[in-house]
Order: sequence, then structure tokens, then C-alpha cells
Amino acid sequence: MANKIPEKGSGHELHRLLGVLFTTEMSAREKMQILKTEYGFPVEEEIGKELSTMCNLSEWVIEKGMKEGLEKGMKQGMKQGRKRA
Repeated sequence: MANKIPEKGSGHELHRLLGVLFTTEMSAREKMQILKTEYGFPVEEEIGKELSTMCNLSEWVIEKGMKEGLEKGMKQGMKQGRKRA
């Protein structure tokens, strides 16, 4: 599922900024470039490390959610299968 980030100049700049920060569709380098050019954030090595950590964290959250959803679905399916048997 792709993250929908509002277009630049769409009037949704806060949503765009948050979308850029939390998307899993961009690398930390791409995010740093947007923060620098569109928002005037100073781009330093420390920010790059933090963005990389954030990218990894968001990927972990997605993976964890998918794993938990799959486990829950399997349990529910097994329970329904036993009821039918």
C-alpha cells in the first residue's frame, strides 16, 4: 500500500511534511533533500541518522502489524474450521 503524500503547494503543507517524514516509500536521503529544499531544515549528519532510524522504525511497525494480523487471522480461521467440522 503506497502512502499518499500531498503535492507541494497543495495547501496541505503540514500533512505533506508529516507524510514525507513517515512514508516508507522514500529513503532517508530523499527525505533529507525535501526537508532541506522545501522546508529549509538544516541537513546535518545527525538528522540523517535520525531519519534512517525513523524509516527502520516505521518498517518494523508495518511488519509487526502484518505478523499480528496474520496470526489473528490464522487463529480465527482455525476456530471457524473447528466449528464446521
